[in-house]
Parts: sequence; C-alpha cells; structure tokens
Amino acid sequence: MFKRGGSNYIEKKKGKWHMHIGQHKTVKAHGPIELDLDAAVAQQLDKYLLYVRAKTKHGFLLSTKRYGNKLTRKDMMQMIRTTTKDRLGLNIGIQMIRVLKTTDHFKSIDESAKLRGELAHGPGMQWKYVSRK
Repeated sequence: MFKRGGSNYIEKKKGKWHMHIGQHKTVKAHGPIELDLDAAVAQQLDKYLLYVRAKTKHGFLLSTKRYGNKLTRKDMMQMIRTTTKDRLGLNIGIQMIRVLKTTDHFKSIDESAKLRGELAHGPGMQWKYVSRK
C-alpha cells in the first residue's frame, strides 16, 4: 500500500520514506520489518509513485501487468528472476540474493560466531550483554 491501511505499507515521515512489512514469512519469529529508505531510493520512489498514481486506481505499489491485481509472493519471485535474467543474464532468486548479502558480511558474521563460541551462549544472550551507553 502507498499508505497505512494494511499490514504492508510505505509512508513518508518528515520528508523521508519509511517501509513497514508486517506480513512476511518469518513475522511470527521476528515481528514486522521496519525500514527507512535510502535517499537515492526515495528519490526514485517519488518518480515511480507519480507514474503509478497516474496509471492506476488500486493503491498497490506493485501489481500484475495484465489485470492490475496486487502482486503475490509467487509473482514477486518470478519478477525478480525475470529481471535478473534480462539485466544480468543470470537467473538469480531470493536465496541467491541472501547468499550474496551474507557473503558480503562474512567477516562480521565470523567474528560474532567466534565470540559466541568463546562465551558459550547463543545470539539472544549475546545481545543481553551488549552495553547500550
């Protein structure tokens, strides 16, 4: 949704775009996802929303091309695969994007795992020991 009203929405707060994802695969374990969009992304989003508002009346950020229905999870996965195939020549899905992101942060993840091993506790307990001053 462009604005509040569903479990997933985008809204502008104090001139900055904010995304709330309240319906996702791991919401029971991790709760809703709150994101502040980068300025470069926000700038392009402003341009895109002008187009979407002019061409549609349904209020969804993304919709199917043929009927203008709300994009489902399956539709989104297919769109990501098709886009990466067209643009990069590679069939990249969500799992591969997770692998790439995790690999990019390998050093910090490895350091965190070593610390957990040294202190003999899991990530939840590790966060309890972090000083927030």
